[in-house]
Amino acid sequence: MARLREDIQIVDNVKADQEFTVRLTVGKTWLEAHLDLTNIALSDIENLRVQLVAPHKEVDMWTFKDAAEMDAMNVRMKRHTKANRLSFYFRRPEKDSEDQRMLTALGTGGLDAVRIVGKLKSTVVDPSIKAWGKKTANRHVSSGSIIYIKGTNKGGAVEGENHYDDLNRRDALCALHILNDKIDEVELSIDNSRVHKLTTERNNFDEVAASQNSRTPYATNYGYVIDFTLSNNYREVLVLQHYEEGRLMYQAEEMRVTTKLAASPAAQIRYIPEYFTTWSGLTGSAAA
Repeated sequence: MARLREDIQIVDNVKADQEFTVRLTVGKTWLEAHLDLTNIALSDIENLRVQLVAPHKEVDMWTFKDAAEMDAMNVRMKRHTKANRLSFYFRRPEKDSEDQRMLTALGTGGLDAVRIVGKLKSTVVDPSIKAWGKKTANRHVSSGSIIYIKGTNKGGAVEGENHYDDLNRRDALCALHILNDKIDEVELSIDNSRVHKLTTERNNFDEVAASQNSRTPYATNYGYVIDFTLSNNYREVLVLQHYEEGRLMYQAEEMRVTTKLAASPAAQIRYIPEYFTTWSGLTGSAAA
């Protein structure tokens, strides 16, 4: 089927200090959605979510602190961005084949609604949001793969080693974003085996060198990413759970992130995992 480009016509409650909603129609597979912003900075959109609504379930597929956080991920991946436009890439343009790019395109079969939701700060004046997007022939939400993103803040960060043991061990890990202004080195271990340990300088070098479509590393005063898909291929994700015929065959038991910080760091570290999962993995059952 041809790829359709059209307006997203339902954009509700775009007001200061209010939660707005952009309603993506169901009945097609969404490749991209774009919000054109007037009198709204990316940092003015807080608690940004993409929600999937099935007959008996409502889940947040993506959750970001603010729109700037999601835009920074797009910039890092060299997805096309533009000032005053917030872009949602469900189809991942950086992957190495169209089959890989389309794995995470958002099929809406079995869903009642798809919503983009965020809260505008009280300081915005005369805000406006116009939306549009790209879609193609529909598939059931359970027939594709899903990227699940949900960040966690941990306070009390200090110079030296900071340990975090509470990452969700679900399905597979595409990448782990660790945000702080003074990261010197990060180590990730699973079941007492080290899977990653690099200084920030070496990790940034690897992000640029490892792929033909290399990443743009975060600024050193922003954060660090452990990226298991630098080859732009989902076959290299870090598997944390494995099922065969509905039976759990493997489950990572322990995960520890050790973040080494330089002097006078911000007192909070933000951890944002990107999981590679499915509708059943996200919700525990199939959509109606």
